[in-house]
Amino acid sequence: MKKALFILLVFASCRSNDKKKEHLSPGLHKTHTVDLSYILDYRKILSDTVKMHKVDDISIFDDTLRLSQWLAKSLASPIISASDLAIKSTGKCLIRTFGKVTYFNFFIKGDKSSGINKNLCLLLNRDSREIVALPFENFKIITTAKNAQGEDPSGFINIRSQDFFSVYKYENGVFLKVFDSSLYCKYGIYTGEYNGECLEFTPNQLIFSNEDVNKDGFNDIVFHGSIYDRCDEAKMKHRGTVSRKSMTLQFLFNPGEKRWDLAGKDDACAILDR
Repeated sequence: MKKALFILLVFASCRSNDKKKEHLSPGLHKTHTVDLSYILDYRKILSDTVKMHKVDDISIFDDTLRLSQWLAKSLASPIISASDLAIKSTGKCLIRTFGKVTYFNFFIKGDKSSGINKNLCLLLNRDSREIVALPFENFKIITTAKNAQGEDPSGFINIRSQDFFSVYKYENGVFLKVFDSSLYCKYGIYTGEYNGECLEFTPNQLIFSNEDVNKDGFNDIVFHGSIYDRCDEAKMKHRGTVSRKSMTLQFLFNPGEKRWDLAGKDDACAILDR
């Protein structure tokens, strides 16, 4: 009797596992996942180098359900399933020295741990069958030289209720971070604010543009918006009279040093280092 009961339990367990597999899209179990778990870690997404991954079956990128299931498995987190992943935007662009890509900007829905990054952008090069996952909340592309053959991937990165802006370039098989607004001023130049005790932005995420501000033939990184100062100057912890100011942050490209210099640095840092 005990032996028969054991066989019955084993059979039931196998049937249960089979049912779980049926929820996966056909052929997905044959597609190898890649390790994208780093994109959830705030410490790791601040890395200056992001490596590429080979994908054996790029047809999954043509099916939203299969892509979400594959991505959930690649994130390898017990609290994230395919139903938690939402595509905010998708499109195509030409990444300088990397080639034509299709991008997918994902957001992780639900009340997840505040200790994980909930935004990522997948860039797929169909010709080389390579992908990279970058931690963008809002994907953008920029150019520096106006005659550049392609763009560089960039965007807003959300770090615990504040957005910073980063730019990467493709070089020697990896994506290198070449601009990071968190490295400017004492506490970093944040380009979005969602829970400010003292300062609030309108809109919450400043308006981005990539334009030649100083007319030197090179495009710059610019942010526009308004800032509300709700702090009492004498007592920083208390709410004071609301003062509203228009604000423009200009990062001017320096072609000789291949870097972006913050225009009016002292004034900008005095406002944001609060």
